[in-house]
Amino acid sequence: YMILPDRLVDATYKCKSIIERDYPLIEQKALTDLIVDGHLERHIKRTRPIFAKRRAALVQALTKEFGDGVAIASAAAGMQMLVRFDDNFNHQSIISAALKFDVSLVGTEAYYSNTGAALAGTQKRAKNEFLLGFAHITEERITQAIQALSRELLKPSTI
Repeated sequence: YMILPDRLVDATYKCKSIIERDYPLIEQKALTDLIVDGHLERHIKRTRPIFAKRRAALVQALTKEFGDGVAIASAAAGMQMLVRFDDNFNHQSIISAALKFDVSLVGTEAYYSNTGAALAGTQKRAKNEFLLGFAHITEERITQAIQALSRELLKPSTI
């Protein structure tokens, strides 16, 4: 769903109708009811502290395990974190180790046009930049997974 100023509703509706002809009406109605009845707001209020703790655990684990070898975006909300590993790490090794140790990450390459990068105002795409998901696992599991990831990535053959 989108929350738009009144002046953009018609134009957005027209664009959306060109891109997507079949609207998921049942899902839209359910989401509308969820919002109108206040359930979404209550859900967000209930889960915000949980996700904040998980995010803090991820920041702490990444900082402890990788130190200056990782840059973490400063945004303090959401269920994913933007992270860039040092260019000395092998991109494919990061992905392989993440899969091996159940670290939820996805590369950000597809989110960029030909220029620009999201983290720290860099002017070029960062090859080792990822979105790390943390909403689905506990703080303890986050710490364990990042420790395992660092052991794998900090082996002499992967740097």
